[in-house]
Amino acid sequence: MACQKRHFYWLLLSCVLLTVFSGCASKTPITKTIIEDIARPDVNRKPEDFQYYISKKITLILNQAKFPLKVEEGMLKEETNKIRKQITIPINLQGTVQSAVKKGDDYLLEVGFEKNNRDCLIWFSQKPTGNDEKYYLRFDDEQKFTIKYGDDEYTVHFDDNSLPFLLIEMKQSYTEKSETRTARGWKLGE
Repeated sequence: MACQKRHFYWLLLSCVLLTVFSGCASKTPITKTIIEDIARPDVNRKPEDFQYYISKKITLILNQAKFPLKVEEGMLKEETNKIRKQITIPINLQGTVQSAVKKGDDYLLEVGFEKNNRDCLIWFSQKPTGNDEKYYLRFDDEQKFTIKYGDDEYTVHFDDNSLPFLLIEMKQSYTEKSETRTARGWKLGE
């Protein structure tokens, strides 16, 4: 029994040490300050190098589609089976920035959530009014909540009235630091 307790305490101690020294990853709203820090000339990273998420689940419902045409037996046929009528992008789905375009003082971020459909992208930008720095889903028509996704037009549906915004996964490490320090000296030859 004592041996089991000792192993349990060692396991608990190693978990605590791993937590303290490895840090943890959390999802933080992406802001202009974060993008500018990532895109600084002295940093070898780009916005494309990080993992992105959307703040809430969104559902895209097809409005109108351009049906691909196919020639079959000398006749033109519309391929309606190639059209997706509903697309769901869950909250924890990993996405990547495909392009970051600087437009004036603002950035436009084009994010892809489907690896196999690289032309299906969603634009995010800051709201022109207010002092909120988050990057919100950008609509082609603000009143109808429509976006172009791939070659088709979709209406975006989400649960409540707050607009979906872009999150970035950041690793944060926590180390305890004291506000005071005692100098230890410096011996010759060390």
